[in-house]
Amino acid sequence: MLLCVGMFTYFLFENTSSWRWAGILFIGCQSMLAYFVSGAAKLSSEEWRSGRGISSALTTRIYGTLSFGKELRKHPNVCKILSWGLMIWEISFPFMILSSSSYVWVWLAFGVIFHSSAALLMGLNSFLLAFLGSYPAVLMTASLLQFR
Repeated sequence: MLLCVGMFTYFLFENTSSWRWAGILFIGCQSMLAYFVSGAAKLSSEEWRSGRGISSALTTRIYGTLSFGKELRKHPNVCKILSWGLMIWEISFPFMILSSSSYVWVWLAFGVIFHSSAALLMGLNSFLLAFLGSYPAVLMTASLLQFR
């Protein structure tokens, strides 16, 4: 829905209007906020900081892949590295969007890997489509907001 509203705003205004970019900035900033809030919520959770959060998420009855989650649980150091990597990646988005474009591309590549893994292991296909669908607007937002 957010993508539709943002794109509608983009096409609503003429090429010369600076308001045209409001829709693109809306999508990019909404994506930034979604990742940042998700990372901050995980960071505030002892479950995620300890590394148990990732294996717990993968062993849920509805969204998990039980065999993979149980196998992962046998390797607490791997769980901790994955958990902290995910939290740092999510919470770093506001800083990445203001950095050089090569860093933004690397950050988005991690996003493709993350969302593809979540789709494969957890069946969260709609997240894959929605977030990857916002990445062109994220790139445009990054280029509009970068300090030079």
